[in-house]
Amino acid sequence: MSEISIIDLASRHAIKSLSLDDEKRKPSENQNEHVNSSAWKFDSAGESTIGSGLNLKERGYFAIPQPEIIQNYLVPLSPSLQARILKNRQDITDILQSKPGKRSGFLVVVGPSHLQGIEQAESLRDWVSSIQDFPNLLVSVRTNLSKPRLVSLTDDKQSLMPYEIEFGLPRLRSLLLSIAKDCPLVGDITNTITPQYVSDLYSMGIVGSDVVESQLHRELASGVSYPVGFSTTTEEPVLNPVMFNHRLSSALDAMFASAQPHRFLSVTKLGTVAVVGTEGNSDSFVVLPLSSMPSEDEVGSKIKAIYDYPKIGTDSPRVMLDVGKLGDSNYEEVLSLVKRTINGPAGHKVMGVTIDSGDSYGQGNKQVLYAEKMLHEINSILS
Repeated sequence: MSEISIIDLASRHAIKSLSLDDEKRKPSENQNEHVNSSAWKFDSAGESTIGSGLNLKERGYFAIPQPEIIQNYLVPLSPSLQARILKNRQDITDILQSKPGKRSGFLVVVGPSHLQGIEQAESLRDWVSSIQDFPNLLVSVRTNLSKPRLVSLTDDKQSLMPYEIEFGLPRLRSLLLSIAKDCPLVGDITNTITPQYVSDLYSMGIVGSDVVESQLHRELASGVSYPVGFSTTTEEPVLNPVMFNHRLSSALDAMFASAQPHRFLSVTKLGTVAVVGTEGNSDSFVVLPLSSMPSEDEVGSKIKAIYDYPKIGTDSPRVMLDVGKLGDSNYEEVLSLVKRTINGPAGHKVMGVTIDSGDSYGQGNKQVLYAEKMLHEINSILS
């Protein structure tokens, strides 16, 4: 049996107890029409058998293969890809541990703010694999599996369903593996279970600003085997300065907390519950959105605040600049700010940039063209 047929079989087996049953479900007058049309139905095999009366709100459940089975048998890594991922992780770690005046590289993360589907991910992979020839840059791709928080149910009927469930874990892992073959993969740490299935594919992780204060996510970051960035970027178009300062403080606290050893309950590769002990992860950094810092002075002020944090204790690069989406209206202004920051007194503390390269990766897309243009400019600055 071929690899893809095994994956399809596993996906079908994993979700067989869920089905769309529009014919049997009749809309209620008090329910939104689209929710009824896309409601997942648990069959009798997935119904709870617990009779204690404590799980009255549980609709049911269905079993999925353990991480060990999907990682090592259904969609395994080849030895050559394992070695490449380990090298990518070490390259990013070297950037984070660079000494002033001795930059070890510059990381660029591109990709959409959220993945929208398999075709988009494949187009993204093809584009990023074609722009890997910048000698001064390590170009990686972000694969955020969460759904946009500001998208309403009327825009996305499946918005309550994360991609690892919508795609199926075997198919999702196969997709991410195909991307990791061509370029370093940056994954968002959004929950406590999914990393067990795909974390070995990641060269770097991101903890989003909406969960940066979560103790669970700080504990997870303390145990992963790759660098982690704590984001202060939000989906709101305008961020209150007070809230931005709070998010920055929370990200710094998260850096310190994740560098410490932790013990917590988690799920093992065999699918059992265990107490996990971590050593702590000191390879971390903060992501700063330029949209909240429109001037060079403000950028310098925030970078200074990061290094004034008493628990950081390092002069190595710990800042990534989030330039956001690029277009006709803001490209020159953003590029100028990035150039002045990199060439300025705090330039050695910037380890990279992240660019929202948009949702479409067809030929001629403006956001993609501007992203490529900025890559050329940054590469020239560092030459």
